[in-house]
Amino acid sequence: MTLALNLFGILLSVAALSTSTVLLLRQTVFMRHANEISVSVTMYQEYRSVEFQAAQDYVLYSLAGSFDPVMGLSHLPSEARIPSSKVAAYYNSLGTLVTLGLIDERFAVSLLGIGANRTWNMLEPYIFQEREIRVDRDVWAFYEDFVCRARQNLPLADSYGLKFKRVADDKQSDLGAQKTTSVPAREPAFVNRVRNPVVVALIMRSLGPLSCGTSRPTPGPG
Repeated sequence: MTLALNLFGILLSVAALSTSTVLLLRQTVFMRHANEISVSVTMYQEYRSVEFQAAQDYVLYSLAGSFDPVMGLSHLPSEARIPSSKVAAYYNSLGTLVTLGLIDERFAVSLLGIGANRTWNMLEPYIFQEREIRVDRDVWAFYEDFVCRARQNLPLADSYGLKFKRVADDKQSDLGAQKTTSVPAREPAFVNRVRNPVVVALIMRSLGPLSCGTSRPTPGPG
């Protein structure tokens, strides 16, 4: 009896310990997700800011036509260096967070991967020259890593199993539905003048089904 009670007590202790461990793990995962969401929202808010969008537009549409990549980034005039460095630093920070697992890669690539890839295409010769100037091949390395992740996972539908709805598909479905929708048969005009539903039912039954190309006889008076 004593042995059974001891075993029962041990089992209760193990169950309590297991439950506590599971709850702790779930709480840890929840806190991690909460922190990840907070960081993701902060990064996206910065991306949407007027200052960053202006800097990104400069990199995409003005930098290459104004200054030679031989200057790298650090030797550019301030009007070019500040926006270019801002863009590179942003995507480098984003790449760092993705690499360390602080932001979900699918979220980052889906939302910001295309922008990172487009700006990298413009900044690449400047960044490579900057590495030569600093004698450091890891300058903006997290930026480059994030761009590689984006390129490996584009198009998104193939890599992440996403299925996008298309407006064209919806229009085709609506058009098909309109073509296949049956039009209810219209009753003869003389039936519409009869108010008693029982009489209407008897008239329609006596006339039988109406086929295309045929006409129902109009009953005579009486």
